[in-house]
Amino acid sequence: EFKWGARYAAYFHEDDTMYTFLAIVESSKCKIKLNETKTVAGMKLVRPKVIEIGQRRQFFRTSLALETPVPIQMHKTDRENPMRTPITALRCEALLLDGSGGGIGVRVDGKKPGQFKLYDHFFVSFELPTSPRPFLFLVELRQVREIRGGESVKLGLNILDWPDARQVERNLQPFTQHLNEV
Repeated sequence: EFKWGARYAAYFHEDDTMYTFLAIVESSKCKIKLNETKTVAGMKLVRPKVIEIGQRRQFFRTSLALETPVPIQMHKTDRENPMRTPITALRCEALLLDGSGGGIGVRVDGKKPGQFKLYDHFFVSFELPTSPRPFLFLVELRQVREIRGGESVKLGLNILDWPDARQVERNLQPFTQHLNEV
């Protein structure tokens, strides 16, 4: 329940830009008239003093577009059992565009958005110049967007806790260290 005086980080989009502000609840039980026939329960917020450009991610995303391109191997896998992957499953090569402690953005050339389905799982593997060994992550597809005039797609991939959270954390450490140095 949202109580009077509670503070939350709030976000909104306008013209492809994410904005953030501190939202303070002024009233948690208001009726909001959506149109002439529909009224819904809502809340009233104190007018924010500052609105900033921000991002709605748990981790800050670092662009890697200006670095030497990092190729990524992608292999679609079974959602229920990642170790059970059909031999005919989609395989493709991508380029690493950005990354964070929670996911990566990649560009796949020569593919169309319809060839990818939200929430599909993939194994991704790649090497960074600073890493002692290749990275291997199980990821879930969260965003598909056509880019470069339809020549490519950008995929937003969320890193999953596989085989377990401790192992992923250990694997992420050198990756996030690299991102902090960029």
